[in-house]
Amino acid sequence: MARKVKFHVSLDIFINESDLALLHLLGRLSPVATGPVSLTARALSNELQLSLATVRRSCRVLVDRGLIIVRGVRRRDGGRDANTYEITVLGREVLSLQGSMRPQRLPLHDPSSSHRD
Repeated sequence: MARKVKFHVSLDIFINESDLALLHLLGRLSPVATGPVSLTARALSNELQLSLATVRRSCRVLVDRGLIIVRGVRRRDGGRDANTYEITVLGREVLSLQGSMRPQRLPLHDPSSSHRD
């Protein structure tokens, strides 16, 4: 019988203010904690007062970071409805934390400090 192992994973997730604003908006609009939100990118753009290109880029970033899931919706007649946006468990965790929005310098790789055998 396999034993269960408990472990904690710590992740550094870097998103900008526009990405965080979109995540917060989706969090406010979600009907339930894990429910999807159905909106057009234009509606998100208007609500956030950001350009359509910025909203689309932020959606891609949030998907790439695993914070939201975006699903396209097709109608029977072949047309498209607004996408649905769902915040993942990781996205909800980010919303619950007070992350620092201050710019941070990432450590540069120093070849002289590499591990040598």
